[in-house]
Amino acid sequence: MSEHLSAWTSAQFERLGKLSVREQADLAQQAADDFAHRASAGSVGHSRYQNGGYPTGSLIVDELLKDAEPAIAGTQDPAKIRNLLRLDRQLLELFTSRGRNIAAYTKRKAEFGLK
Repeated sequence: MSEHLSAWTSAQFERLGKLSVREQADLAQQAADDFAHRASAGSVGHSRYQNGGYPTGSLIVDELLKDAEPAIAGTQDPAKIRNLLRLDRQLLELFTSRGRNIAAYTKRKAEFGLK
């Protein structure tokens, strides 16, 4: 991650971490509702009609967090970052994209027998 992007994400996580529990709960609900009503390139795969209906925003967030796991694992405090990602759609989509890229890169390296 570039220094500028790293500084921005650190500032965002710091800002989100300072919010009260109530404010964090409100932001998490807003982000989940946003995913439920508005798909993006990063979330469209999890937003599609499946199993007889459309998934809730919370389910979409959970699926995106699974995709983001490789990127989250590289942070100093993965549990904290995972919880804070639920509060901000932009950060979640950024980490989801990075996680997918890391997973694809790792898979491709394994196909070639590289470590």
